[in-house]
Amino acid sequence: MTTRRTFIRNTSLGSALFMLPSFRILYNPTADNHPDPGEVLPLNGEWHVRLDPENKGIANHWNKAGFVNTARLPGSLQSQGFGNDITEDTEWWDGKLKGIWKTSPVYEKYRLPENIKIYEFLQPVKHYLGAAWFSKEFVLPRGWKDKRVTLLLERVHWKSTVFLNGVEIGSQMYLGTGHEYDLTGSIREGQNRMTIRVDNSRIVDVGEMPHSISEQTQGTWNGIIGKIELRATDKVWIDNVQVFPDTVEKKIRIDIDIKNQIRKNGNGILEFFVKGPAQTFPAIKKRIDIASEHTDLQFDYTLGNDIELWDEHHPALYELSIKIEGKIDDVRYFHTQNAVFGMREISVKGTQVAVNGKPVHLRGNVDCAIFPVDGFPPMNFDRWKKLWLLYKEWGMNLARFHSWCPPEAAFAAADEVGLYLQPECSEWAGNYSEDQFNFLVEESREVLKRYGNHPSFIMMALGNEKSIKKEYMESLFGEWKKDPRRLYTGKTGGKPLLDEADYYVGGASKKGTRARYYLSWPPRPEPSYFYQFQPSTDRDYVQVVKDDSRPFISHEIAQRCSYPDVINLPEKFTGSLQPTYLAIARDQLEERGMLGQTTDFVNASGKWQVEMYKEEIEANMRTPRIGGFHLLSLQDFPGQGTAPVGFMDFFYDPKPYVTSREVRKFCNHTVILARMKKRTWFSNEKFEATIELYNFSGKPIIPSRVLCTVKSDFGEILYQEEVKAKEEYPDSAILPVGTFAFDLNSFQSPAKYIFEVSMDEIINDWAFWLYPETLPAVAVNDILISETMNEEVEAALGNGRKVLLLPKRDNLKGKLEQCFGTFYWTAFDFHGGESSACGLLTNPRHPVFNHFPTDFHGNWQWWELLTQASPMILDDFDSKTPWPKDYYPLIQMIPSWKVNRKLAVLAEAKVNRGKLMICTMDITSDLDNRKVAGQFRYSLLRYMNSGDFDPEYKIDPNSLRDIFTEL
Repeated sequence: MTTRRTFIRNTSLGSALFMLPSFRILYNPTADNHPDPGEVLPLNGEWHVRLDPENKGIANHWNKAGFVNTARLPGSLQSQGFGNDITEDTEWWDGKLKGIWKTSPVYEKYRLPENIKIYEFLQPVKHYLGAAWFSKEFVLPRGWKDKRVTLLLERVHWKSTVFLNGVEIGSQMYLGTGHEYDLTGSIREGQNRMTIRVDNSRIVDVGEMPHSISEQTQGTWNGIIGKIELRATDKVWIDNVQVFPDTVEKKIRIDIDIKNQIRKNGNGILEFFVKGPAQTFPAIKKRIDIASEHTDLQFDYTLGNDIELWDEHHPALYELSIKIEGKIDDVRYFHTQNAVFGMREISVKGTQVAVNGKPVHLRGNVDCAIFPVDGFPPMNFDRWKKLWLLYKEWGMNLARFHSWCPPEAAFAAADEVGLYLQPECSEWAGNYSEDQFNFLVEESREVLKRYGNHPSFIMMALGNEKSIKKEYMESLFGEWKKDPRRLYTGKTGGKPLLDEADYYVGGASKKGTRARYYLSWPPRPEPSYFYQFQPSTDRDYVQVVKDDSRPFISHEIAQRCSYPDVINLPEKFTGSLQPTYLAIARDQLEERGMLGQTTDFVNASGKWQVEMYKEEIEANMRTPRIGGFHLLSLQDFPGQGTAPVGFMDFFYDPKPYVTSREVRKFCNHTVILARMKKRTWFSNEKFEATIELYNFSGKPIIPSRVLCTVKSDFGEILYQEEVKAKEEYPDSAILPVGTFAFDLNSFQSPAKYIFEVSMDEIINDWAFWLYPETLPAVAVNDILISETMNEEVEAALGNGRKVLLLPKRDNLKGKLEQCFGTFYWTAFDFHGGESSACGLLTNPRHPVFNHFPTDFHGNWQWWELLTQASPMILDDFDSKTPWPKDYYPLIQMIPSWKVNRKLAVLAEAKVNRGKLMICTMDITSDLDNRKVAGQFRYSLLRYMNSGDFDPEYKIDPNSLRDIFTEL
């Protein structure tokens, strides 16, 4: 093979020979344009199809056979009704379902053949893993006889093998890019038959749950999506163009790969020009030598001093247009190619990623390939642009693609919107075999080639978590870093952490210092910062930054769930994937008498979810010089047992309890922060807060004033004070603003207050609670207080007395975990995980809260009470005498949507002739140091001593006994 490599240096605008005329654009991969039909032949539409579950099609020469059934491409087979019915024993990507769904009698009726419903992930109407054959006849357009003809399959799940007129052309198995085949020499004039075998089985071990191709999110769809088309070019063509911007020298380096199927040396004319946001630059024309097969060219092209740099705030785009033409022997050739790029430089500056030399703080969202209609991603520009604008509306500046790579349209839309991207190599596995390594080499090489020009493509990782053989990762770094246009890391949140990595994404630093509120698996209460430490707004991760000289990005922070809308959400699923877990939850709610509480569950759990997200995001933003975070997630997650962790549902529709405007207060390019040592204060104390400004807006902030305001819970302004501000706060930093303090003795207590800080239009706020320093004694002579359900309690209730029952966790049926926070991710079932509930639901106007103000949802003041509390189960699946279906406790704990039991930490009822109050929160121990718990005890006893204590429901004594372990 003959290859010619030419280097042309110092090509400036002054050396331009003439202005290049308009090009005849054949195909622009970054836009949904309409190519010349003489150069592109779409093959979308009806194809004949046949499934090959026994994998006998190759041996039986199906490449030469006709098929009876038809399906439409682009599309997937499963979405069109092809595949197998779902059964208890369906062989999924990772085998048959296991665990509680398979073994618990609670789910027995959902394992019946006529009623299969799973909660592990969105349930497909049909499922198929294996080979499928697609066949279509077409007529070669006139004029293509002497052309080079290629086939593009823009995205395939997974391995494609192409046959033309019965002859095998080849196979490809990229998950993150298109499959392209050269048909020249095999295609013929007139009628042709194209046959494509697509195999979506586990060809290479890319893991049990990769989002590129498992049921956990995207689904194991079999088919071809995006563009399916034949393309014709002359036999000398521009095969690849890569643009390397140099923002310092204000020029670009252009690498051009020219291919030649004429198989003879020759020469030709190369012309190119660049069109920028505000001008079209003069063109360059050069005579070049063409080798017989392959020619590499490299040019330096100076743009001048007036270039516009690309970043998230100013996404200025340039377009390079290239034309080659000439004649070898008597064969003329002509071809054009375009490449969109941005003038930007990605580097490391200290412990942060830098764009054009300026440090950025990455506010990333984890995109888990969730497409809830039919499973496969949209392939058009407009859909992705709409999504990326939504990301920015909710304060994000980066998308991290968890174990998958999006299509071309996603990159092009991010270029235009100004969003940073981190794709991954379609895997979530331990990588120790040669097959795995070879797949990763080819997959990553193709990703870099196909998407490398996009300015939004600023980072790349191998895949998600787990580990890879050290030598493999070193080899990949050696290959990747030949392209310096972005930063590279290994496993996102995984091992090993190599010196060659430009940045690191993890839950903790290399020295083990944690950088998120929870880091352990499976989740337990003890390691959680929400459980361990009294609520404050003072936490940061400064030590993490000191532990490593590279940028550190916190991995998959937050992961706090809200209760899903089991009534309205299912109506949105109009495709081949169905949320059967919601149907199960709805059944269970109805069985427990809680279906009518769905809206309250959604809103109460959601309000508390937002508070917890706000704190964890702000902790990262309070950390100077940290690289940023990846949030999990803006959108709900349908796999791994389901995790409704989003501010938006699967369809990116906002949930009713939160707006983007609220979220931008604490997650945006500019945020006011306040450090408070605690959330609960006492009337003899001085409230203190330190004010900081997070500014990554792309410009300095010049405030007119900074105003600190204390408001009542109803919005009434009670106190204001202006903090002396600096004249200017520079960009790309977390900066001190000032301090704010005031005495609390003049404020009413107990009460909830709102502390608000505003720097002109930049506003943020935090709730805090004020309690009296001391409390008067409350008489309890008329109340029997007991920790156990015993004969004395039963006698007192029989005699018409008041009883306050304070059972311990070990005496309660279920012995559930603490219930302060919402659920973490998906790791919970009948015994909880980190928490046993999804927050609390109560009526703030009930007189039991007259001296303990509360929201209808969980909040920070409940920390002393709920971090040690185990809920009681009022109605369980096996309850023999459950509490009435229409009974709702004073403080109801919102259940798991997997296990919908009626839970409470505070309940009242009439039993026999007596009045009973049951409280599973600790309101007796160490009250000198647990003054918030003491305040709740005071409010509870005041209520029980009042005439308001008159429970509405009478409970059977057996229902009371049923909440305890064996008595």
